[in-house]
Amino acid sequence: MRLPRSVRMTTASRRWTCTETVDVHRAVIRVHGRVDRAGADLLRGTIRALQRQGHRSVTLVLPEATDVTQDASAVLAGVADELADGHAQLIITDRSPQVGRR
Repeated sequence: MRLPRSVRMTTASRRWTCTETVDVHRAVIRVHGRVDRAGADLLRGTIRALQRQGHRSVTLVLPEATDVTQDASAVLAGVADELADGHAQLIITDRSPQVGRR
């Protein structure tokens, strides 16, 4: 059974937002919208929560993200490294071609 959870994440400036839908049973996070550093920090919290629930592998699905900034990419790479150090993994799917970097 899939129990999605949708959360609207907004940065302090409220200019950029992204939405995450979490499948807690499969440890899959689907992201929509623009992901900046603040959004990536919130995703880090979701990833860690799934890890605390016993998931050794978390998948982050980004093809529907409209933009992922370089700062956000760096945060997510750091999370992947942290998980690898703990013998877990973060799988980040390929982004669609229209996604740009800033």
